[in-house]
Amino acid sequence: MVKISILYYRPEDPETFERYYIEKHLPLASQIPGLRKLEVGRVLRGPKDPDYYWVAACYFEDMDTLKAGFDSPIGQAAGKDVANFAPRGNISFISEVL
Repeated sequence: MVKISILYYRPEDPETFERYYIEKHLPLASQIPGLRKLEVGRVLRGPKDPDYYWVAACYFEDMDTLKAGFDSPIGQAAGKDVANFAPRGNISFISEVL
């Protein structure tokens, strides 16, 4: 299994960010084909107190399934939707789940 972790930078208005994410982005992202599990939440603390506010973890069976999911029309729409609630963008990384 593989996981893509997506870290969002601290927004200017956290309440608006969370409302949009939960009410609009999450229902869209949860439809990405091949997605087995989705976890989201606030970043409480990290090394060197980074400027991250929110994290999403999306689990897929393997890299091919992850790639196909994000290349799908829904995956592309979810990617484009990020600009609507996170103008500073995000960073992401993919890891193997052992």
